[in-house]
Amino acid sequence: MAPHFQISVYHEDGVFDRGPTLDDARGARAIAAFIQRPERAAAIRGGLAHFSGLPLVDLRGDAAVVTSSERYLLTVMRYIELNPVRAISAAETTPR
Repeated sequence: MAPHFQISVYHEDGVFDRGPTLDDARGARAIAAFIQRPERAAAIRGGLAHFSGLPLVDLRGDAAVVTSSERYLLTVMRYIELNPVRAISAAETTPR
């Protein structure tokens, strides 16, 4: 995704807040740079998937505060690839 597009979809007052234990980004340019990190691209190639929820919009006079939630999950197929499960037969589970 081109950085100019990412800059255009974030407001200059926007905050990409990943919680108290991870770094964040503030402002459209900083958020776009954050999204362009090689680590993120590698995670996506490795099976990272994004699931977004509906935003909460809090209207405050002429202003609004919007909070959205996004979850990052490894796809099931990538998990199975990384953690293969060996099928066992009934003969292996039957006491002798």
